[in-house]
Amino acid sequence: MTELETNTLYIALSARNDEGDYHWALLLPFSPTKYGYYDATNSAAVGGRWTSQILEEFLPVTSHNLVSIYRVGSISAVEGARNKVEEICRTVQANGEPSLRTGKNFNCKVWVQDVLFKLDGMDVLKLKKSLDDIEIEIFRYADSVEDEVLAGKRPALVINDTLASKY
Repeated sequence: MTELETNTLYIALSARNDEGDYHWALLLPFSPTKYGYYDATNSAAVGGRWTSQILEEFLPVTSHNLVSIYRVGSISAVEGARNKVEEICRTVQANGEPSLRTGKNFNCKVWVQDVLFKLDGMDVLKLKKSLDDIEIEIFRYADSVEDEVLAGKRPALVINDTLASKY
């Protein structure tokens, strides 16, 4: 897999049981071997209720269902920007209720979009595309490689086409 840039935010899509259905998460590499992984989940590991989780020892190369990783952009060079990302991930609603921003039914994708919207609004990063355009583009890439990745014929696709401007 292509090495990911440190202090750069990525969207990670992992395959689920149904083809074309993905779990959305955010990745933030701290070093070549240490990644922050941020998502909303309702897995059995958290009792089946929706909650956000932050994992600081995630390694994408060990994830067998990771289909694509899409570069959102570098986080702000402002002191504490990484901590701001984690703070926003902790504070964006992840309780299964509809999005406060859009009213859409809650799921991991809506949570990632709400986090990105808030990061953009707080100048931690600046999105160059709308969240709807980002969704369309990410799905297009993931759908194009899902079968090959899951069959072990290729690694997860890393897209470095920046969705947000650099600071």
